[in-house]
Amino acid sequence: MDLSTRRLLVAAAPAGRLISLLLLWTYVGSSAPAPVRLGMVLDLTSDGGMKSLACISMALDDFYLKHPTYATRVELRVRDSRGDLVAAALAAEELMDKNAQVQAIVLPQTSPQGQDELFAGIAERDNIPILSSSTTVPASTSSKSPFLRPTDSRLDAALLAVKSMPTRVYIVHMPPALAARLFSRVAVAGMMSEGYVWIATSGVGNAVDGLADHGDMQGVVSLLPHVPVTEQVRSFFRRFKAKLRQESPDDDPGTPVWLLWLYDTAWAAAAAAEISFRTAQRTTFFDALLVTEFDGLAGRFRLVDGQLQVSAYEIVNIIGKGARMKADAVAGDVTITSSRMKLVSFTMPFADMGWSMVTTKKEYNSDNMWMFTKPMTPELWVTTLAFFFFTSFVV
Repeated sequence: MDLSTRRLLVAAAPAGRLISLLLLWTYVGSSAPAPVRLGMVLDLTSDGGMKSLACISMALDDFYLKHPTYATRVELRVRDSRGDLVAAALAAEELMDKNAQVQAIVLPQTSPQGQDELFAGIAERDNIPILSSSTTVPASTSSKSPFLRPTDSRLDAALLAVKSMPTRVYIVHMPPALAARLFSRVAVAGMMSEGYVWIATSGVGNAVDGLADHGDMQGVVSLLPHVPVTEQVRSFFRRFKAKLRQESPDDDPGTPVWLLWLYDTAWAAAAAAEISFRTAQRTTFFDALLVTEFDGLAGRFRLVDGQLQVSAYEIVNIIGKGARMKADAVAGDVTITSSRMKLVSFTMPFADMGWSMVTTKKEYNSDNMWMFTKPMTPELWVTTLAFFFFTSFVV
């Protein structure tokens, strides 16, 4: 039986350069598993970066503990950007070059503003897939260069323009880091007061817990993919907190929900690596990932057109340190049931929804000459005839 050990190699670079972390699963035996390299660029000086590394390493440990006989093993190659976008670009180039080319790049939801667009451009050039643990990917803020970020003055000018309009309900769909900056300017402009409604899409709501500064987002309404709190989820959070306390006693042991998607992303990558290796006609890692399906911590993992499918969402209100369940009203096609009526109050429908009812058709004897009288009762026929003769007499 093969014996497996895990080894964490830390290479310290000269001052001003990157610190490289190489996480390898080394197997001693007659037949070494085929390696599949995944790259990650993290800010290991941040809480989100350290949690991302701990989560994905735990996911790979769990996967190969459950599948010890698989013929492939994922090698996670991590680079520390220290929060600098230029350093992140250099790290991405290093991971994708010919000497250490990775099969895919994993992007956690804690990636700084601009890094997603930057990596997407490099990956498209080198034909390397990007695995984003986010359930939604906001549109790029700059199609030409992620380094061209909107300044505070430009944000203030845009807010001044919309403030002069009669609209008071706004929908925000942008990268989370940019959204945090936007809401800081919204507060300065006095547009977080009563009379204004701000709705952020799920891409922002998912990452609220991982943002360093979201104090100005208090009261913003958003959506979160609904994750049932199963025993597997509880077990993960318990083990993850214990792992954090052991490795970094001074760090915040909080466990944001986005870690579940990162965990499932790592499992999907490991499963896709095995599928691509075992098929009769060697399938690319990317094609294998597109057909990978399993029940993960966050629910059913399934990609449609390259996007993770979410079956249900929760309406949340950002209060305090993160998103909390608080919905004052729900508008939509909601079925009224007795159990729901115990929890919320329903209004009467005021619009024709165009619904119809399907009933069993009654069979009538078509040879009956009095068939035309069937739609009305005898009493109604008598009343109709009485008014007919009365009207004729009066006329």
